[in-house]
Amino acid sequence: MGNWAFLDKTGNYNEAWFDTDKYVTYNRFGGLMPSFKYVVKNDSLYSTFGKKKDLKPVAKLIWLNDDKFIIFNESTEDTLERIKSVGITLNNTDVKADSVKFRSAFEKRYEDFLVNKGILSRKEIEEFKKNKKVPDETK
Repeated sequence: MGNWAFLDKTGNYNEAWFDTDKYVTYNRFGGLMPSFKYVVKNDSLYSTFGKKKDLKPVAKLIWLNDDKFIIFNESTEDTLERIKSVGITLNNTDVKADSVKFRSAFEKRYEDFLVNKGILSRKEIEEFKKNKKVPDETK
């Protein structure tokens, strides 16, 4: 359970919230995705993903520690990391009603994620915000 962040196979930043029996995801380009029921049995995630009503196995799980796990199937492999922020997240915000607040908090977590992974530096992020141009060394 909890809030999780990951980069998908296309490099898109995503956040997911797993409640006791359902999960929802949000990403920069698709926005809020529909919620789906789920259950974890042994090392597998069963879900109603898609238009199915019955829980079906959709992915394998490898727990690396309490704050990080890999979810994979034949089409994807993502490493999810727990979001430790206690601010505005998927589990405590109506994303549609509070879209400006949520998006602002989401963008801040996205920046922190990129910096923590060593993908970008704070300086590169600030330069991009200021000049609206990707720094040459980042290209």
